[in-house]
Amino acid sequence: KNVDEAVEKLKNKGIQVLGVVCQVSNAQQRKDLINKTVEKYGKIDVVVSNAAANPSVSLLLETPESVLDKIWEINVKASVLLLQIIISVALSGYFSGPALGTGLYTVVCPNQFTWYVFSKIKEAAPYLQKGSSVVLISSIMGYHPQIAMAMYGITKTALLGLTKALAKEMAPDTRVNCVAPGLVPTNFAAFLTKDEVLRKTAEENTLLGKLGTPGDMAAAASFLASDDASYITGETLVVAGGSPSRL
Repeated sequence: KNVDEAVEKLKNKGIQVLGVVCQVSNAQQRKDLINKTVEKYGKIDVVVSNAAANPSVSLLLETPESVLDKIWEINVKASVLLLQIIISVALSGYFSGPALGTGLYTVVCPNQFTWYVFSKIKEAAPYLQKGSSVVLISSIMGYHPQIAMAMYGITKTALLGLTKALAKEMAPDTRVNCVAPGLVPTNFAAFLTKDEVLRKTAEENTLLGKLGTPGDMAAAASFLASDDASYITGETLVVAGGSPSRL
């Protein structure tokens, strides 16, 4: 229903759009998302990975293992798995090492072999276009995980490192950057933004004295995906009204 409604709104604005339901923790739905996209458009120019979950506000040391796994799976792991599908790297098809078994060698290998591995990854990327862009969505909480959302914040911190790692691995043909939004009054953050005291505190924590909007975040992602950011990769753009953002 949510996907259909979003598609209808975009079509009413004259935008050509394809809507595909994808629970990013579901392997088959991840494959369907990519396959249906390529089937319709023939290529992929931009990937924005913005799915996130925070099913618990428990203290970190009291959070059940199943919840920890779910937050990690959706907030971090799913982005990697989605990109693996897109570049279509068949590990067993390219490399087999007697010590490491079938799979990619690590950076302990000689430099020339490491770059050979990376070149093979690029050869196995039939969907991503040269000049393509990946944008991950972190959070201001990645810099300052809050007690009630500690695991969520930790996964968002991980995305800062993931951005750096992917930027190195996917260069020079694909740029990888990240947006770290501040608090935005959406359904996801309703338990914070609908509380007047918490909302006021959040607003006062910004230099601009207000919360951001979904449009602010979309504009940042659009910029990083555009040719205007063609010389930017491996970076995180904090869009949080001047809120403190240092690890």
